[in-house]
Amino acid sequence: MAYILAIAALLSILAIQMIALWRGGGFSFGWIMVFIGYLGMSLGVVGAVYLIYSACDVVKMDIRPSTGDANWTYGLVLNVKNTDSLDTSGSAFLKCGDDLPNFEAVWLRKATPTRHLLVWVVSIFLSLSFICHYLGLRTSFWWVSVTELLVCLVAAFARSMHKAVRMPFKAVEGVHLDKRCYSTGLLERGTPSRIEKGKLQHNIVDVRAYSLHSSHCTPLGGESLAWNAANLCKTRPDVASKILSVTGMAVSITTTSKILERAVQVTFKGGVMTEEGLAFPNARLCLAFPCFLDDLATPTPLLARAIMRQPQWALDVEGINKRTYPMIDGTYITSFDSLISWWTVAEDRNDMVDQHKNLHGSFILINMAFFIALLSECTNDEELLKSIEETHGKPSEGNNENAENFLNFLSTAIGNP
Repeated sequence: MAYILAIAALLSILAIQMIALWRGGGFSFGWIMVFIGYLGMSLGVVGAVYLIYSACDVVKMDIRPSTGDANWTYGLVLNVKNTDSLDTSGSAFLKCGDDLPNFEAVWLRKATPTRHLLVWVVSIFLSLSFICHYLGLRTSFWWVSVTELLVCLVAAFARSMHKAVRMPFKAVEGVHLDKRCYSTGLLERGTPSRIEKGKLQHNIVDVRAYSLHSSHCTPLGGESLAWNAANLCKTRPDVASKILSVTGMAVSITTTSKILERAVQVTFKGGVMTEEGLAFPNARLCLAFPCFLDDLATPTPLLARAIMRQPQWALDVEGINKRTYPMIDGTYITSFDSLISWWTVAEDRNDMVDQHKNLHGSFILINMAFFIALLSECTNDEELLKSIEETHGKPSEGNNENAENFLNFLSTAIGNP
């Protein structure tokens, strides 16, 4: 409908110009200015639209073919966070009409000097075209300007009436949306369940990729212990091998075009410390994300995003539990039930800072495995290692003693890899 209105308005104004040309007895200076100004404004608007379009990056998710009643697909969504922090069900999904909706993520590109120059040129061109058109109308017949104004008003009114006619949005039952935007998509409703450890299938892979999003976190007790213990593992390869084996941790870090950023790929099986033992999801977790160097010193919020909304969990290595491992100062270890009932559905209400604050104790083993793999992978990346060391600071004698005791405990509790 918008295209029809635009074409009708264009043809009407051109018809007015042709009538003015005919009534004037031929070409006149005023008519030429009117036509050139109108043509310039049209080209200027097209140029402005192109600049706006080219200033954005768009990612569109394709719709899966419908199969029976499952006529839905996963996609990127943007939604407002629910103010009720205890609501884990997600926001109601509103849908207009019967067509399958399209999911798109749109963001602005970084402006360049060339783009600023183009915007300035288009603005000046539009202004000059309008002045030329206006001066031409002043020298033409009075009814030309009045008729043009009437055409514009009618087109604007018709456009407003068309936009006012909208199908109502209705909530789709059984479908809810995530409330935060850095990990977006549809929530599959259901209650996370516990399975036997013998039924874990690590051939199932959960792959997630994230854009750059700094956590702005400082190391807490669990991460400091993990970093100190990982450094001590340089002389304890037997313990390092056990930790990497039980968590299945592997890390690949590559440089980017920016000195203070790195591209990170991480995969691990699990190993969240709970009161009853180590918890493992029924999938191998894979993450890919860019990050700043200092964010790698606090990996909890980066790695914790992989566990969100995992539907099945199992306990393993029960020898590592609240009764057996040494007291870790300043850390909180979650219970298994809290892990699967709270954190697996709570990404909508816990941002990266919340995850860091609440999970750094439970992620000690995973963080330790991450640091061990990182130290092995990035031996030549002096900038990265220096940034992490400066963020953590020099450990005290007491911290080193705690890390040594924890390593001795893990060496016995984990067993042979």
